[in-house]
Order: sequence, then C-alpha cells, then structure tokens
Amino acid sequence: MPDGWKNPISRVKVPKLPVDPIEPIQIEEIHQLLKTCKSNYSGARDQAMILGLLDTGARAKEFLNINLEDVDLATGAVTIRQGKGRKPRMVFLGRKTIRAIRKYLRYRRDNHPALWVSIHGE
Repeated sequence: MPDGWKNPISRVKVPKLPVDPIEPIQIEEIHQLLKTCKSNYSGARDQAMILGLLDTGARAKEFLNINLEDVDLATGAVTIRQGKGRKPRMVFLGRKTIRAIRKYLRYRRDNHPALWVSIHGE
C-alpha cells in the first residue's frame, strides 16, 4: 500500500439500531416471586434481594457486590461502589426492604463482609 493511503471504511459510521424497550415485570409476577420465598435463611435472603433490586433499580451484579458497610439501614442509603463505568453512586431502599434485610441479617451467623452470603457462608 502506498504511503498516505487511508482506509475509506474507517470514516463510515456504524448505524444506530433501534432498541426495543424491555417489558416491565407485572406486579402479580412480583407477588408470585415473593410467595416462593420460604421462612428460612435463603428465603429471607431472596426476599430481601428481590425487594432491594426493585427499590434501587441497580444492576444484578452491582447489587450482589454490596458489602455490609455499604448499607445504612437507618436511612436506607446504599453505596454502589463499582457501578457502570466504575463510578460509585448512592441508591435507596424502602421501609419494607429495610425490614426484609434486617430479618435476613438476624439469620446470619458469619463475619463475612458481603451483604449477600450463601447458606454456606460464601
């Protein structure tokens, strides 16, 4: 290729494709999900997670990476440390979710720094 030659394709912009909106989950489906949560450790954890995801609108990975120190149960403030673009941000929990998280934490018998822990403490 001769010196100074430029690929003409490099100036072609990729067309923007329309993005179809995602259908929101129906309230009855949420109630059905919550009904599946049993009255035990994993049920309390799962209920708190579902309610927390609904309250905050956080991405699942962001929400799973929350540590205990990131949550203020007095105010409902939660710090998402590694959000999109690695930017931290603050989200908030409602009263029902705060109660659900407190219930879940009463089941815990470990010292793990993560908020969401499996029944095996992982």
